[in-house]
Amino acid sequence: MLVYPGDRHVAQYRLPTLRAGSGLGRGTPLAEPFEKPPSQGRATRVTTIAFLGLGEAARAIHLPACQSVRSLQVVAGADPCEESRSQFGRKAPHLALYASASELLDAVQPDWVLVAAPPSHHAALCIQALEAGAHVFCEKPFVEASGEAVAILEASEKASRVVAVNLEFPSMPIHAALIEAARTQVHGPPLLLSAWQTMRMPPEEAQTWRGEGKSMQEFGTHVVSLAHEVFGSWPRSVAARMPKSALGPGDLVDIVTLEFPCGGVANLVLNRVCSGRHRYLDLRLDTPERSLRSSIGGRARASVSISPGKKTPRLEVDLARGGMAWIEEASGRQVLARNPDEVFVHSTGLHLSQVIKAVAQGEQPRWGARDAVQVVRVVEAAYRAAEEGRVINLDG
Repeated sequence: MLVYPGDRHVAQYRLPTLRAGSGLGRGTPLAEPFEKPPSQGRATRVTTIAFLGLGEAARAIHLPACQSVRSLQVVAGADPCEESRSQFGRKAPHLALYASASELLDAVQPDWVLVAAPPSHHAALCIQALEAGAHVFCEKPFVEASGEAVAILEASEKASRVVAVNLEFPSMPIHAALIEAARTQVHGPPLLLSAWQTMRMPPEEAQTWRGEGKSMQEFGTHVVSLAHEVFGSWPRSVAARMPKSALGPGDLVDIVTLEFPCGGVANLVLNRVCSGRHRYLDLRLDTPERSLRSSIGGRARASVSISPGKKTPRLEVDLARGGMAWIEEASGRQVLARNPDEVFVHSTGLHLSQVIKAVAQGEQPRWGARDAVQVVRVVEAAYRAAEEGRVINLDG
């Protein structure tokens, strides 16, 4: 049986570059529709990684993401569930699979450990991997409480090893386009970031940790990470409403407002009681000159509008199976970027490859433990604001 044992930091990151002589807002897309995860320089040494947790996320996202990164080799996996080991083994029949983290770490000394177990086990597994001498790449949500995050950070510093979290949404091409527009202020400073999700949590999720209905913890972390990148700082205050729903436990409806030191505001609405159209994540970034939009998930839509100046009909066709980012204009839209089809595999592979490269070069990786601690604190502040019915002021 697998036994799961028990400052503020704003980094600057390189964003995708534009074609020479072009700029966002002139209708020129990013240099490529998406970037392939880069190789780890010219080093001939293979970096090894082992999985702790072999569930659906490990099989469908993390395994193909790791396989897309050159010079990275998955060497082993562990999970207490025999069925999970069996299903993972069918995807990777060459791997050694173990029933406990201790067995794996005793038998294999990987450079990295990927923690993909349920969040309640993240803290113990991260610390166990760090003590075994491995760097850690942890699936989100990082942990369930900020105290656990601090304990991981302390263990990381003691072991001189790095912990990074798979907050991969800023690595998606459509979000990278909005982040670049915000940072370069090509259309003026970012004023308001609106984010919304509409969906009905499927019944089968009730048998997993997601069945607890902690929507802000499970998904709101992504929006917090995106807002941080857009506004370049952590929020100074959090307000939230989380009305109870008859459809299930937890916070199935979240209305959260984050205010930032620059004066910018992010507004998040998570609606998991919706029987209508499913929208995984839509964003609107308003600036003094433009409104920029993005939408994850397939878009296939045709519409007819009337040009206000010429009074002539205009046909618009949107087609982006993985999602799209665009600038809204009075007479139409300009596409900024499109996601690849397997966007979660792609963005996770890109993020992981950049994390490994940064660590190899002695640099702080994107979404390391210090940033992840701040995300957990913002999420905790949202729950506290909803419970106490007041605005929570932060020190960020």
